[in-house]
Amino acid sequence: MPRFLTIWFPYFKTDWISKRDANAKCNPTVFYTVSHGKQLVIAMNAHAQKLGARKEMVLADARAIVPNLQAKEDQPEQFKLILQKIADWMIRYTPQVSVLSEDCILLDATGCAHLWGGEKSYITAIKERLRSFGYTAKISMASTIGAAWALTHYGEEDQIVAPGEELQAILSLPPEALRLEPEVIERLYKLGFKRINDFVKIPSAALKRRLGESFVKRYYQAIQKMDEPFATIVPSVSYVERLPALEPITHRNGVEKALEGLLDQLLPKLEKEGLGIRKIRLTLHRIDGTHQYSDCSSSLPTQNKTSLLKLFELKFSDLLLEPGVEVFLLEAIHTEKMIATQEAMWEQKKHLADPSVAYLIDKMQHKLGNNAVNRYLPYAQHFPERSIQPQKDLGAITDLKWESNMIRPIMMLEDPDPISVMAPVPDYPPILFRHKKEVHKIIKADGPERIEAPWWIETGLHRDYYKVEDDKGRRYWIYRLGHYEETGNPKWFLHGYFA
Repeated sequence: MPRFLTIWFPYFKTDWISKRDANAKCNPTVFYTVSHGKQLVIAMNAHAQKLGARKEMVLADARAIVPNLQAKEDQPEQFKLILQKIADWMIRYTPQVSVLSEDCILLDATGCAHLWGGEKSYITAIKERLRSFGYTAKISMASTIGAAWALTHYGEEDQIVAPGEELQAILSLPPEALRLEPEVIERLYKLGFKRINDFVKIPSAALKRRLGESFVKRYYQAIQKMDEPFATIVPSVSYVERLPALEPITHRNGVEKALEGLLDQLLPKLEKEGLGIRKIRLTLHRIDGTHQYSDCSSSLPTQNKTSLLKLFELKFSDLLLEPGVEVFLLEAIHTEKMIATQEAMWEQKKHLADPSVAYLIDKMQHKLGNNAVNRYLPYAQHFPERSIQPQKDLGAITDLKWESNMIRPIMMLEDPDPISVMAPVPDYPPILFRHKKEVHKIIKADGPERIEAPWWIETGLHRDYYKVEDDKGRRYWIYRLGHYEETGNPKWFLHGYFA
């Protein structure tokens, strides 16, 4: 059964300004906007509300009613970003968070509340943290978004509705609780329907005929007769586990224990689906509202708990645990199908698909960087820089074979560097070349090896490659682009280093 939780901030804007302005905290405060040449009140704190300030009241009237009124102009885009940040912070309580309006956040709490000891403790934990940040919040939980929203805005403080009791919970609420359009609400009041209980026994066909399809849709969504779409602020991850800490964790041992427990929950689920992890993320939510994450990748899909723990251990030294971690989140960001293979006990030959080789590569990449180890496959192109193809997947294969009869440098430049040369006779190797202001005197040369441009793809001049060695024993791979008689003064390039 789905469980939804709505958080309404009745004094959102004034709570935010009160944390930064002592006058706004101690005095009645309102926010106003300009509409059709009038300054209208759109938000207020509890102090101003008690003295008589109301939404959509003209600011001049509010000043006349409320002495010492502090008025600030609304900044809708700024407050939209602030609420978005609060919603991002809420991900520590559930991976499914949505912003419903300018002062309300929705959480899909299905399967999450037990981690905090039940739904009541779950709501209490959220409310206390928001109160510590200076925000007044009203929270309700139900099995439909509509019922949770209705109770938050028009019901009693912090209600929890048992599954299937949504209709009974909202009967005493006004029609506004169904999130209806103003004209529909006005029509309901004209018909004498001042409470939801007044029209629940009327056939839906009659209600639809008199009030429109949107009314029936909202009504059915609230009482669980129609599903309501849920748009999360971040893409949903299929395989995610979370673990709240009873006390803030500040030591590495606590992180290791938490990670081990999360893997024990996550890996069996992946095993049932026949999936292995290619990329996994551990997120630490700290008690100061900040978070830090650590990613680990595997060259092959894996379900090996030991190897994943070892990969994360390499990252633990970079984690900042102070002032304490309150929630751990483990997400399998990228998974792939794992094909079970039968192993032969007598076969000792190692290959790229061997798990030990994959783990060695992963370990090197985590220590030296993601680009420390690269794999390439041959590609059907004549130009050397195009004859290889980078591969991330260790299991990738090709029908092409590596050309072993052509000598190639141990380091090849992706983009050849231009050089200036001195050659005694056209079509002969140069006797010296200049590269990056350094002159290299050539004492040995071998070549040329001619590589023609792929005419079926593009037009261009051929290349004549030479292996040359300078007077310091350094060997290079250089080439001339075209003939002297074709270009007059052909260009030369440095393409690789032999030693």
